[in-house]
Amino acid sequence: MVNAELASLFPVVMPHIQRWFVCEEATIQRNGIPLTGAQARDAGLAGVQKPGRVRVMAVEEIKVHGIGLMQKLAPGLQLIRPDSSAMTFGYGIIIRRLYAKDRSVLLHHLVHVAQMEELGGSENYIKRYINDCLQFGYGNAPLEIQARFITEQAMQVVSPRDPCSRYRTYAAVDFSGDETAGTGSWSWRPGRQPVG
Repeated sequence: MVNAELASLFPVVMPHIQRWFVCEEATIQRNGIPLTGAQARDAGLAGVQKPGRVRVMAVEEIKVHGIGLMQKLAPGLQLIRPDSSAMTFGYGIIIRRLYAKDRSVLLHHLVHVAQMEELGGSENYIKRYINDCLQFGYGNAPLEIQARFITEQAMQVVSPRDPCSRYRTYAAVDFSGDETAGTGSWSWRPGRQPVG
């Protein structure tokens, strides 16, 4: 489903969207925390090339700050919905506290970080992501479909030490010192399914 009105405004609003992404990423980089060992291993499963740059910031509610135009655009683009669990801004991930320990939510957003890297940075990623949402709708956007697929595959990776690890949250399990944990990996390329 194409939102024709928003699509026609795309060239005009894109600089506002990019400015919003840059501001949000800067805030998360300043106030967020680095990935834990288990989360960094999941970043590898998601295809992230530079997991050390990723920061995660937990908040009560995800909302648009500061830029008035974005407050009007975000609902139409479905970037932020009442049920949003997290959102990715470059190397910054903002996540609702309710989902802060949910492995699948963070994995999904780590895939978005990997997509951003593969597409050559935030500016290219934002253009592609927004264009896909306008053209196909949020749920059918190719980057979203791919993120769901890779997350599902990564959730199947089981630690040799803990066969129940796929069901645990980050708080319940940490494989520090175990180099064999999370040995599976997927490569990601635009337009292709992950290769196991």
